[in-house]
Amino acid sequence: MTQTHVRSDLPVAGVEASQVAEGLGVDPARGLSIDEARSRLQSHGANKLTAAKKESGLQAFLRQYRDFMQIILLVAAVVNLVVTGDLYTSSVLFGRTVLDGVIVFLQEIKPEQSG
Repeated sequence: MTQTHVRSDLPVAGVEASQVAEGLGVDPARGLSIDEARSRLQSHGANKLTAAKKESGLQAFLRQYRDFMQIILLVAAVVNLVVTGDLYTSSVLFGRTVLDGVIVFLQEIKPEQSG
């Protein structure tokens, strides 16, 4: 089966397999010829997902500090230290942000390590 045009506007869901095969110019019983497979490989590239850039552990941890509540807690810790000079309360607020960041970080890396 020689294919001159492969449709790329096919819907993703709700379409019969035979319609998809027809739109892609594939005979489901025989598949693609070697020449057509080579041609598609050259024109479309390999049938692979591109790997996302891996985020370092430090970047993943620091990303937690983009969260609005984390920023509020950090600002509160600094303001408390400047206004009252109370190192204990400021340390507790800062420690809370670190603890939250560590918990979220660990929850995020757990699925990556198992997969």
